[in-house]
Amino acid sequence: MTRQLNYIVQGFLLALMIPIAGSVVEKISHVALADNPTLTITDAEKAKQEAPLEGAAYEGKIIYIYKCAACHNLFRGGTGPSILRFEDRGPWSDRQSLYAWIRNPAEFMKTNSYARGLKEAYGSMMTAFPDITDEEIDNIVAYINYVRKQRGD
Repeated sequence: MTRQLNYIVQGFLLALMIPIAGSVVEKISHVALADNPTLTITDAEKAKQEAPLEGAAYEGKIIYIYKCAACHNLFRGGTGPSILRFEDRGPWSDRQSLYAWIRNPAEFMKTNSYARGLKEAYGSMMTAFPDITDEEIDNIVAYINYVRKQRGD
């Protein structure tokens, strides 16, 4: 009888510990993420909840968070230039040039002095995204233009 009672007590304690352990792990992961400036799924989920976006702009915001935000702030320069109003600068109003630049910056710089100037100004070359699709790039542009419109720029 005592062996059975022991198993019951252990099972009961284990059942109590599972939710507590999950809560502790979640709190620890949030503390670790606060110390890490890289973007996470949590950031993307937060963006989904905060932004009243739909369609291309919504998709573009998620892609921007994962692929662009580490180097490009919307409103000010950082590792790379601000990308708000980027279509007003350089060759970026030509979507084919933008696609070529994002997929292979090193190759694009060979024929474009503006792109070479960006490397000189920021001290590094943009990361290539060879697998990004035209639609994904268009969605990022839709998001950037949505933000621009919201600001009244």
